[in-house]
Amino acid sequence: MDFNITTVDEAKAYLEKVVATFPEPWKTLALVVLMDNRFWKTPGSLRYHQFYEGGLAIHTAQVVQGLTGFLTMGNYPSLHLAQFAGIWHDYGKVRDYKQDDEGNWVSADFKFKVRHVAGSYGMLMGTVSTLHMGGLIYLPNEEEFLEVSHMMLAHHGRREWGSPVEPLTAGAWALHAADNMSARFGTGAGK
Repeated sequence: MDFNITTVDEAKAYLEKVVATFPEPWKTLALVVLMDNRFWKTPGSLRYHQFYEGGLAIHTAQVVQGLTGFLTMGNYPSLHLAQFAGIWHDYGKVRDYKQDDEGNWVSADFKFKVRHVAGSYGMLMGTVSTLHMGGLIYLPNEEEFLEVSHMMLAHHGRREWGSPVEPLTAGAWALHAADNMSARFGTGAGK
């Protein structure tokens, strides 16, 4: 699998193109991530993968690219749900990391107390509630939301690797595989 997205500009162009194909309310919910300036600046990690400024966005685009390839081979019926989960899967990292007074990226308290797997899911739940209560979106279909939730919560693949649940669906396995591949092989140049 070729992870050919290596810059923030490439990641932005790719993710915007993908999100443009989403039906509502998934499009509006995905745009929450894409409109957050922190998403485009935060590293993917501090030392393991995409550990440079903008790494989170590059990693996310690589993951969506990878899972799209996996699921297109299998004619997966709800590709937009998997792509959406890919966009949101690591979004909690915008709270895992912060810059110190010298501008260096460091771990924030959120990383030690919540971590991004649960944090991303919690942020999505809060966003859905806020936008629905504000009349900006209708609630997602319950079955679809359950599938997205499962994919996000299972993306580390194993409980001992930080997933509250293990993958049970093709979408969850594809997200886990693409996440793992990007983290291991798609570190990119950080241009």
